[in-house]
Amino acid sequence: MKRTFLPILLCALAAPAAADRPADYAARLGIDVPANASLLRLALDADVYRATRRADLGDLRVFNAAGEALPMARLARERSERSFSARVALTPLPAAPGRGRRATEVSVEQRGSDTRVHVEVDKGAQATPAATRFVADTERFPHAVHAVEIPLAADSDFEGRVHIETSRDLAEWRSLAPNEAVLAVGQGEARIARSRITLAGRAERYLRVSWLGDAPLPAPTELELIHRAQPSPPQRQWLELTGVAAGEHVDYLAPGLFPIDQLRLVPAAGNDVVAARVASRPGVSARWQFRAHGVGYRLQGEGAVREGPPVNLTLTRDPLWRVSAERPQTAGAPPLLQLGWVPEEIVFVVRGAGPYVLAVGHPDRAPAWLSPHTIVPGYGTDAEAAFAVARIAGGNAAVEAVARPASLWQPGRHWWLWGALGLGVVVLGWMARGVWLDLKRGKA
Repeated sequence: MKRTFLPILLCALAAPAAADRPADYAARLGIDVPANASLLRLALDADVYRATRRADLGDLRVFNAAGEALPMARLARERSERSFSARVALTPLPAAPGRGRRATEVSVEQRGSDTRVHVEVDKGAQATPAATRFVADTERFPHAVHAVEIPLAADSDFEGRVHIETSRDLAEWRSLAPNEAVLAVGQGEARIARSRITLAGRAERYLRVSWLGDAPLPAPTELELIHRAQPSPPQRQWLELTGVAAGEHVDYLAPGLFPIDQLRLVPAAGNDVVAARVASRPGVSARWQFRAHGVGYRLQGEGAVREGPPVNLTLTRDPLWRVSAERPQTAGAPPLLQLGWVPEEIVFVVRGAGPYVLAVGHPDRAPAWLSPHTIVPGYGTDAEAAFAVARIAGGNAAVEAVARPASLWQPGRHWWLWGALGLGVVVLGWMARGVWLDLKRGKA
């Protein structure tokens, strides 16, 4: 018994350590890599989601020509705006003509019990006033300026108003913020500050900051320029599924583990409306989870067809979907179910020679994802390293044509899972019986 059990144990321990090869995966997609690139960003296409066997995309690898797996990470979706900022010098402008105060000289003369004060005014002299107008050159800031921040001393209190203008030639000025409040009072956690000003128009090369009254002391010597980068709208794609009626429900099967975040119900016939509850599940043995209440319509008229808007979902990769109509449907084909998804992106490090291959689809591979902060210098900050863009090469064989085992979530296939579990119980029972017999012989 011990001789039989030892080889089985060694094989089980050696299996995870086997070399990872591209040929072990269901689909192998070529990658077009630009020359002299070291950090590449790659959008996943529909073939990746058709081939993957894991909802966490753990069975995805990038290989070089030598069959080495390259470091890679998944990139988060850009849901919020990002800002970029830089500081530029503020140069004081000379005071406007006629401004300033006449110079005065005060002297005190004491004669016995009498005190005399002499005040002499120099009508020709002018005292130099504190600068209240400043100009900044934004030529070296490579982005559009959407707002400015006026740095104020952290240990001083100030309340005032400012006027900000812009010019391309220092001759003609256009107002961007005519009368904005600037405030900084209090200390520590009780400090209240308002020094960021949103610009009402597009800033040109020069910015002029004019204080409407006294400038803060000490006067700011820099101006912070702020650019807000709006995320680009996602390039959404759609799956259109045809359902199969099953009693009061209609069941649908997605062709892979797509990242679904929107859905739309579309009546099969024109000029019709359907209201239904939509549910999904990851496999035939799992419970149905409610996803949305959808109302879909298709109206034809005036040479155009209008369809209902999509419904937003919490992202799911469930391949099995069910639509339950809330009222009896007219005779005819069941409604179409459209599922919207946005291609996810990964980043990987180029190492070794090409060609490079994206391999996907292996039931036994554990995730190999690294954190983006590990791969991308300055990830998520203004100093983030630049990406080169890679693309999945055209002309690859369709994933449907790649021979691979049927997924366990496909209807009618789940009995393989129960068979495998039953076989495992039988093997364990046989091994336990052998151990019991060995112990019994030892006692005899």
